[in-house]
Amino acid sequence: MTNASYSKVSSQHALVNYTLLITLAAMQLSLFFLRGYLKGTGVTEERLGVCESYGMMVNGSVIMSYRMYRTDDGLYLVDKTWEQAIPTTLEGLSTVTEIIECFFLDIKSRIVDMQSRLSNIVQEAKARTGRRVRRKRSFPRQTEPAVMPTPAKRR
Repeated sequence: MTNASYSKVSSQHALVNYTLLITLAAMQLSLFFLRGYLKGTGVTEERLGVCESYGMMVNGSVIMSYRMYRTDDGLYLVDKTWEQAIPTTLEGLSTVTEIIECFFLDIKSRIVDMQSRLSNIVQEAKARTGRRVRRKRSFPRQTEPAVMPTPAKRR
């Protein structure tokens, strides 16, 4: 392997590691906010074990999905739930849509299942506390329009 090809492989490897790191950080952040929201609705710490977050990454011709959850010890663990190589040959291109459909059906079923479990937990928490929990507004109310007109050009 020449120095130029080694450098190219090394930089591609670093990019994949960086992309995976960003994906995992986003998954951890979303899990942190989901747990915080559920605690605000009255869900107990013991019931928060069902919380999960999901992420996906495409590396060249391989598509992967990950699942992250938090243990009782406070550790965030990651499982690779799905990995499939996308065909790069002309004959294999006919199966790309089937692969992508299977991938998204897998992710969708996991998310729908988790949403159902979380909905049941929140309903139990509301019934246990006997009160309706109001969500706090986490961002300031916007008083100005989001889209401003472009200023007129000066002559």
